[in-house]
This record gives sequence, C-alpha cells and structure tokens, in this order.
Amino acid sequence: MRGDRGMTPGIHYGVDWDTYNADPVPGGSLRASVAATLIEASPLHALHADNALREATTAMDIGTAAHALILEGDESVLVEVPADDWRTNAAKEARDEARAAGKVPLLTKDVVAVHAMVDAFWQQLPPAMAGQFRDAKKEVTVIWDDAGLMCRGRFDAYGISEHVLLSYSEHYDDDTGGKHEIAEHGHGGIIYDLKTTAGTARPEVWAKSRMWPGPAVQAAFYTRGAKAVTGIEHDYRLLVLEQNPPHALAIVGLDPHAMSYAQQQADVAISVWRECRATGRYPGYDPVVHWAAPPPWAVRTWEEMKLASKAAREQGVTMTTLQAAMAAQRPLEWG
Repeated sequence: MRGDRGMTPGIHYGVDWDTYNADPVPGGSLRASVAATLIEASPLHALHADNALREATTAMDIGTAAHALILEGDESVLVEVPADDWRTNAAKEARDEARAAGKVPLLTKDVVAVHAMVDAFWQQLPPAMAGQFRDAKKEVTVIWDDAGLMCRGRFDAYGISEHVLLSYSEHYDDDTGGKHEIAEHGHGGIIYDLKTTAGTARPEVWAKSRMWPGPAVQAAFYTRGAKAVTGIEHDYRLLVLEQNPPHALAIVGLDPHAMSYAQQQADVAISVWRECRATGRYPGYDPVVHWAAPPPWAVRTWEEMKLASKAAREQGVTMTTLQAAMAAQRPLEWG
C-alpha cells in the first residue's frame, strides 16, 4: 500500500529504491515523473503513471547496473548470465531467478558494456565536477509539503557548491537598447541526476527537445523541494551517458529562462494534482470536439500540386492526380 511507512518532510539518506518507489509518505505524494506526465498528457495519464509498474527491459537493466556502479561502486547487484541472448530456457530461468532475488540480470556482453560505460563516465567528467560528484551524498530522498500537497524526489547525487546561481535579473539600457544580465553566485546545493540512454546524448538534442517536459520539470521539481526543506538555492545538472560505444557523456543544465519556464510547468502540475486529490477527479482530454486543420506542409504540397497540374494543362500535357502530386515535388521538366 502506498504511503504507509510514515516518512516526514526533510532530507533522508539510505532510503532504498523499493521503499521510495512504493511511496513512503502517509497519504501518498507527488513525484517528478508523474508531474511531467500530467504536463505532457493529462491528470488521467498521470494517475495511471503513478500506479503503473514498468516491465524491465535490457536497456533499463543496463541503466540500473550503470547507476549502481557509478553511484555506489556496488557490483553485488549484478548477475552475469553467460549466454549470447535470452532465447534459451536456461538463460530465461537465470534471468527470472536474478530478478526474483532483487538483482539485475545481464548477458556477458552487457556486463562488459556496463563496465565500459562506467570507465567512460569518469574519463569524461571534468575533474572539478568529478570531485564534487564523488563527495556528494548518493540516492538522497527529499520529502516536502507544498501548500498541503506532499511531494517527494530522489536525487542521484546531492552536494554543496560555492557557485550556485542565487539570483538573476535583466536590465535594458534606455539609450542603447542593450541588455545587461546580472547574476549572483554563492553558497548553495547542487543536485545531479544520471541518465543512460540507448540513443544519443548529443547536448543540442537534449537541450532543445528531450529535456521537455520530463527532465526539465524534474529539475524544477527537485530544486523546489530541496529549497523547501533547506532554505537555500540549488543548481541542477543532468548527466546523460550513452549506452552504446563510445559511451559519450553530455552535461546538461537549464539557463535562468529555461528554469523559469520549467518552474511554471511544475507550478501547474502541483496545483492541478492538488485539485485532483481534493476532488477525486482525474480528467483526461477535454470532452469537446477537437477540430482538425491541415498542417502547413500539407497545404503547401496541395497548392504546389494544383500549380503543377495547371501548368501541365496549359502545355497540353495530361496528368493524373498522382503525377501532379509527384511533379509538385520537383521542377517542371517539360515544355
């Protein structure tokens, strides 16, 4: 049953994943992934995500193993299965036994890959950040009361920094129209999240698309919770590590504008979830007719097709609709 372990607001160390995942807060609490689902889809989807159990995949197992080795240096969670794949009954039985024991089953080739990922992580992490990351507390749980709604988060690494962004403002010069940015840095907290991906960790891709809404809302949610229980500002860094060679690492953060935007989304998620909990209603999409309109590319293609067909007729060329559509994709070559 969720919320039956009696954990109270504050920062908690040594909370295992199963306890955190089962929700140790009396009456239940909101976590970042559910808040992000609410923003991306609806309260109904968020409710489903809050109660759903995800079936383990190889990519998830590799990520879990890499987390264990990087964060805690703990190889005891791994169970190597000496097989090339999971198709044999012996391999399947070994996998099921490992999971039943709370371990992570990996094929030999995947164990090799995980160790390569760990080596690549430490080789690519900047020295100053690596020292800060090593000294940070790992797998830290934060619980806070957000205006009557209990919330929880789990930081992969949590430490102290003397260069945290404390305040930020912009001023415009009336004479020149130039913009002046004023940023104050100082003592605060630093939150690290480690994510492995079977895809790309290319910084531009994550900064422009994959941060939204999930990791961005999580960043706002986590820094909000950390400040609520400590009273100090926090920075957030997402460390994205590729599962495939060469296991490139990307370090992604949110600039002040992006963090402000993410905080607005977190505000909405918390406010809506609070109302859902109070009313017992978790609506899906609005129950109205949603009128479809052709996207710009479809309108453009159709107009080009009509022009191509008209040009063909003027030149005495007979074209089928399909031919006209194809002609719209290339320069006219007749006449």
